[in-house]
Amino acid sequence: MKQTTRKLLGISCVILSLMVLTASLSLVEGASVPTINVGGTPFGVAVTPDGKYVYVSNFENVSVIDTATNRVVTSIVTEKLPMGIAVTPDGKSVYVTHSTSEPPIASVISTATNTVVDTIELEHSANEGIAITHDGKYVYMTTWEGVMVISTETNKVTEYIYIAPLNPDWTDPTNGITIPSSGNPHSVALSPDDKYAYVGTADFRVVVIDISTNKIVKTIEVESGIWDIAVAPDGKHLYATSGDDKIFIIDTAANAVTATLTGFGSPLGIAVTDDGKYAYVGNNWNSTVFVLNTATNVVDKTITVGQGPREVVFSPDGKHAYVTCDTDNSGTAGTIWVLSISEDSTLSQATPQATVPTAEFPTQLLVVIILVAVIALFAGIIAVKMKPWKKPSADAHRML
Repeated sequence: MKQTTRKLLGISCVILSLMVLTASLSLVEGASVPTINVGGTPFGVAVTPDGKYVYVSNFENVSVIDTATNRVVTSIVTEKLPMGIAVTPDGKSVYVTHSTSEPPIASVISTATNTVVDTIELEHSANEGIAITHDGKYVYMTTWEGVMVISTETNKVTEYIYIAPLNPDWTDPTNGITIPSSGNPHSVALSPDDKYAYVGTADFRVVVIDISTNKIVKTIEVESGIWDIAVAPDGKHLYATSGDDKIFIIDTAANAVTATLTGFGSPLGIAVTDDGKYAYVGNNWNSTVFVLNTATNVVDKTITVGQGPREVVFSPDGKHAYVTCDTDNSGTAGTIWVLSISEDSTLSQATPQATVPTAEFPTQLLVVIILVAVIALFAGIIAVKMKPWKKPSADAHRML
């Protein structure tokens, strides 16, 4: 009976230790799964030019992700509601807009220390749109009424471009209250040669600004308000999302809409691949990213991601796309989804690398668990192999 009990105990130890080892190894594997929990409500996203870090504004702070491990390495405390975010071409600074601050400001973060090193006083509250010229000299930042131009050398506003509202103020006939109209510039993108800034407004326009003079040279009317704008790498086309089921394709030579695409749901953030062949679009209502073929204007692939995808940005090497998602709209479960982009631009591999959050597990505790499992494994093996215990004979007792 005792022999049987000992064997059962040994076998149980072996099975338990193997289960613990398997669980431990799965946690190690899960730690590299590139769906990254950043908390808060992630909004803007930008990648450093060397591709080593991703900066995410998440309504509470700015999260910094190490792309080698797909982990948040630090969180930077900023002013309220950081939204738009962009990294300078030299990778030394990150500029952040704040939708709610008094007085209105923008933050400047040093990538060397991951701290706020400067704040820029603004004349008007900033909106989400932000873009930095390719030479790194100026930041273009949207406000509720126009666009501010900021010098990166002095971190001062050098010019303000007012965008007059398309419609007049509206007066409610029942109470005589007048509601002022606003252009509400929402997004901004720059041409590859830094000649033009394209500003998408909520009142159904794309405004074209000549960067050399900072004057408005053209207004392109569209069918609905603009959320985001992406410029093709060759500068020949703009892709503008409306958030209400439309994508507008604009010819930059003619400054005219050449196509209006519908049937998407709620397209928000948009980015064009370096080869110009595809546009990746975050479809907010459908929890997907769809891949638009720019040659045919047809969706070639739809990728399921977390709930509420907003913004999309590519890594400098073009191998990955980073997508901000608010997985449950609770404000506590925001994630960044990492999509793998095949090098030859075929879409068979353009799928999420994972569909579960990154497992966070203390390394020290993991080591302890593995050691305990190994000890239990050896103990179980020894218990099984031991000879049966024999009761001492009467002669042996007499000898004692």
